[in-house]
Amino acid sequence: MPRRSLPRPKLFNIAPRRPPRLSRPSSTLTAVPAFPDIPSDPVWNAKLNQFKRSLIYSTHPSQVWSNYTSLLNLSAFDLLPAEIHQHVLRRCTPPATEMRATAAHRLLTVKAGSPPHSYEGRFQIIIRNIRATGVEPALDDYHFILTHFAAVGHPVGSMQVFHELVYRGHSPEEKTYGLCLQAIAHRFTLPIFRDNRLRLVETTRRMFTQLMTDMRKRSIPFSAANLDLSMRVLKETLDQEGFDSLMKWGYGIDLANPDRAPLEYIEAMKAIPELQGGEILSPLPFSTNALNTTIDFLGRSGNISKLVLAFEVLTQPLPKANEYFISSFDDDDDFGVAGGASSSSSFSPPHTVPNLTTYNLLLRHICHIGHPTLARHYFLQAIKLERETDNLIRKKLFGWTPLIFHEQIYVGPRSRPK
Repeated sequence: MPRRSLPRPKLFNIAPRRPPRLSRPSSTLTAVPAFPDIPSDPVWNAKLNQFKRSLIYSTHPSQVWSNYTSLLNLSAFDLLPAEIHQHVLRRCTPPATEMRATAAHRLLTVKAGSPPHSYEGRFQIIIRNIRATGVEPALDDYHFILTHFAAVGHPVGSMQVFHELVYRGHSPEEKTYGLCLQAIAHRFTLPIFRDNRLRLVETTRRMFTQLMTDMRKRSIPFSAANLDLSMRVLKETLDQEGFDSLMKWGYGIDLANPDRAPLEYIEAMKAIPELQGGEILSPLPFSTNALNTTIDFLGRSGNISKLVLAFEVLTQPLPKANEYFISSFDDDDDFGVAGGASSSSSFSPPHTVPNLTTYNLLLRHICHIGHPTLARHYFLQAIKLERETDNLIRKKLFGWTPLIFHEQIYVGPRSRPK
């Protein structure tokens, strides 16, 4: 019988690969700019086409960087416009969210002296190449680098970038200061060796003072996010004077007398010509995160009376507290305090709603100080808040509050009557 010919087996049955869709870059540069052509140089054109494909189709930063450096090794690299380098700046590194997730592991595994950001050297090379084209890097380029340094908690590098952009003639914006503060605050959430903590605190104080001095010189006001970051930094450095000052000028809260508007704040508002009739400009909103930072700072200072006073007033303010304020200086205005109640009558004390993190911080510091009565009181409040929150969530999900068995307290079996 004639042998039947069989089709040759295919080792791999792979469909043609489609290029992955490129995600939109996190900057204003959304399209790949035009490239220069040199028809007489085939090596340049080959490298250039390979670099184009990596920018358009590749999702791996290392491949983009490899093709970029291969192109730079040619003699015609100076023909690249500044837009090409700016585009590579945003493609030569993984997203900031991925860098943030691995920042703690990198600090524990890399050797001493290594930069906290793995691709800091790439940023420096690209910035130098942008200047080589005769164009200064834009402020958005510096913001991109600051975003990555803030994600990995690299305050020293952030301050170096800040000083460089100021030296190059850029005017820092509110976002610029916020990214620097974020890098400083995030560093304290990462692992810190015990021997390096004192040096880190001293360096942080110096950098924070430089930022605050520059903000004051440029008359840049605090935003809610920047003020919250500043409080987190001062909490780590335990700067009592600076923390009290930020609470007064940012939130209108005097920790020594939290149910009254600070006299310095009232006098400063009177000096504003747009405000008339004793009106007071509302301070920044006092958030739950700011309350948690305040509780943590006061707990670390060890003043339990001030801690409890701030918690009670800032979470449950007295209604119309200004009407019940009695000044002992109303009869004789020797100290200039008389009339303070009328001037602050339009001022509503800042307050917010605590969460379970607030009670965790409060109970931790109270137990550390050693006050079982207060600990039991706030522990019961935390249980009540948890049950109320649970009922509210169930009501939003189901439209009604189901029967909750965990609220029933088991007291043991009843004894039968004889």
